[in-house]
Amino acid sequence: GEQRPKQLPKTGLYMDAPNLAIALYKDVKWEIDYQKFAELMRSRYELVDAKYYDCSTYVQNKDGTIKRDKYRRPIVSKFHERIIASIPEKTGFKVINKNPKVRKDGTTKNNLDMDLAVDAMTDYPNWDVCVLISSDGDFASLLLRLLSFGKTVHVYTFKDYISQELHELEQRKLIKVFDLQHLRPKLEHKGTN
Repeated sequence: GEQRPKQLPKTGLYMDAPNLAIALYKDVKWEIDYQKFAELMRSRYELVDAKYYDCSTYVQNKDGTIKRDKYRRPIVSKFHERIIASIPEKTGFKVINKNPKVRKDGTTKNNLDMDLAVDAMTDYPNWDVCVLISSDGDFASLLLRLLSFGKTVHVYTFKDYISQELHELEQRKLIKVFDLQHLRPKLEHKGTN
């Protein structure tokens, strides 16, 4: 008989870009091609919801303080804004972008985890599989809740960076973790952009 195309699982994908950036900028000496990443995801899943969460970054002075305009507002990095702006076209993912909070001491705090968790808890009736792209242990309670609703959870991250909480869920065979390092041949950005 004729081979029927395999039905891909209906999936909600949630990408924690700042979390990924920590690994990419610290040690991982290669860059992810987001177009290739989206193609890989679409070859494995039927993406019903696909969201990319990121925080703008602020331009810094030599001493590490944040550059400000004449109204004392932090100046946003144009380079990072261009990357964020290119995501929808390259991936078809919806972008949720926020400015980070600036603390009194001048350091910044990305506050996207709550947005991601609220969205996943709102979207979950639409899909059977949740794909989380993050190593952040703060998402363990979200993932446990999704599992309790009968959802399958796949986490894509750099295994060297995975939090203790997510590692334990994997050890208990509750979630499946895919190491982005192993996917480098499929995902690496070649040449300039």
